[in-house]
Amino acid sequence: MEIAKLANQDIHILKEWSNLRSKGHSIDSAVNTLEQNYRIHSQKNGFRCKCCDQEVTMVLRKGSPHFRHQGERCPSANNYKTYIKRVNNYETKDIHSVGRSILRVYLEGQLRIKGVTVEDGYMYRTLLTIVPDFILTFPDGRQWALDYVTGKKQDDTYRNYINKRTNTYKEFGFNPVYLIDSSWIAEHPDHSMVTLYLAEDQMRASSSKDRMWTNFIQEYYDSFGEEFVHRELFGTSSIKRLDPELKIYSLAYVNPNEGLGWIQRIIPYSKKFGYHVHSSTLSLEQLTSLSADMDEFQWWDENEDQVMIDTLNQLSAVFEDEYEIPHNEPEFPTVSIDNIQATAIESINGSNRYEIANASSSAQTILELINENMDVTMASDLVEIILKSQMSREDLDLIRAKARSVMGKLSEHRNLPWELREVLIEIALIT
Repeated sequence: MEIAKLANQDIHILKEWSNLRSKGHSIDSAVNTLEQNYRIHSQKNGFRCKCCDQEVTMVLRKGSPHFRHQGERCPSANNYKTYIKRVNNYETKDIHSVGRSILRVYLEGQLRIKGVTVEDGYMYRTLLTIVPDFILTFPDGRQWALDYVTGKKQDDTYRNYINKRTNTYKEFGFNPVYLIDSSWIAEHPDHSMVTLYLAEDQMRASSSKDRMWTNFIQEYYDSFGEEFVHRELFGTSSIKRLDPELKIYSLAYVNPNEGLGWIQRIIPYSKKFGYHVHSSTLSLEQLTSLSADMDEFQWWDENEDQVMIDTLNQLSAVFEDEYEIPHNEPEFPTVSIDNIQATAIESINGSNRYEIANASSSAQTILELINENMDVTMASDLVEIILKSQMSREDLDLIRAKARSVMGKLSEHRNLPWELREVLIEIALIT
């Protein structure tokens, strides 16, 4: 194992080794430094296992310093043996070792404030058949298995192993999460296409933002037709899909040394290729941060919703020119509102415009206000009210659905001014 207790301190021997090597120490120099710092403590049996509290000895084997049990092996010792075997067989060892140490720092820094503990997978107090790099334990008891993947193996054997790894984690009650080394990224320079190793298909994730992109591209299909969307977005007249229905997934790539990550959203169409939908470049601080409800990592950039809106606007402009759709600007009749709506308008115009006392009634009010005759200024104010209100997921779903319904399909030639359509799109994207 790579961590042991010395009195009341945790000694991360591999982390210290990696830090010395990153500062320019030779292998011999790094070994000598650790010898000077810790050998006498090891000789006096000062190190103890964090799992079982037995005495452990420091072993400064070049390239893999660790602690070894002196007596009977505990679960963590056996897990460590299994873990090292996995790393040696399936990872690029040096890249993996340094990157894992860096990722641990980011994970601990971002997750500790949320009450989430980050533990080396081999420290799990039950024997594991496949041991992850990290186990994240949430305050409510949920656990995630997180792996940093560096080994490039493109055959079916490795793909099947990743599939087995994922299923094994799930059997132990872990939610599997994969961070792939950025050297795997393969985008086509001229087309919206990515090339994948066979194993990458097994490491894809489905986030809330992926589901939003899926819904939004389905909106493109409904508005413009699939052939037009495929041509404009992917440069092809049609697309193949691995899944029978449209689904967008994420692949998370990292370069720990640069402190950067990339979230690539794709539509897989074979084991080796996918259509590129969107790519976000994130700092590792954000990539290792949790969403507000702590059910996923925050794998999206700040302007991604705007990218969806801009894409729709660009498609709309091309579609309008190509099919000569009239751009009408109808005059709006006076909106008739009841007492509840009048109260909402007063709060919009008053100093307490964002203070809504009853969330359910405010949601009902907003649903009634969203219509094809609404004023653009009122629609913009509603966006701010929705963002500031503490609405339930169910209420937000109803509001987004109402906005999409009022927008309708572009091909229906509904006489909505483009300014109102843009605000309705913004409402439909609120999360």
